Amino acid sequence: IHMLKRAVLNDAKNVFDVFSKATSKLCNFGIQQWDSIYPNIDVIREDIKKGQMYILCLNGKIAACGVINDEEEGYENGNWQFGTNYRVIHRFCVSPSFQSMGIGKRMLSLLHDEILKQGFSSVRIDVFQKNKVAFNLYKNFGYIEVGEVEYRKGIFKLMEKKLK
Repeated sequence: IHMLKRAVLNDAKNVFDVFSKATSKLCNFGIQQWDSIYPNIDVIREDIKKGQMYILCLNGKIAACGVINDEEEGYENGNWQFGTNYRVIHRFCVSPSFQSMGIGKRMLSLLHDEILKQGFSSVRIDVFQKNKVAFNLYKNFGYIEVGEVEYRKGIFKLMEKKLK
């Protein structure tokens, strides 16, 4: 059984390692959405301190991680459809060692369950326009595109989903 758990400060280094490896892999595919500036260890520690970083572990290793919060810098351009009872998923990442195994789908599903458990009815996310794998994952999960925002690394699609 795959259990979602809140990360603790002792997990910070391992979470950061997941992001570092994923960043390298993305760069190898020409997808420059992350780098040494973001997400860095301080961002991850802050997520953990705020109780917003969730991890999915398999065989004692972090297979995936993601943040649930209400931060939405740049989201004002979105043509949001599902009202104000939402949470945002940030820094969603599957460890390269666990990719192509359905872990991304499982993690996203667990994050949706957590958002529902917290009493929210919809979810928002942004995805780097060149990251087709992530975009297709969200699309296949029923997310709709509602706009775009430009960050330091380029254009990100804004997406939203109504949870059951």
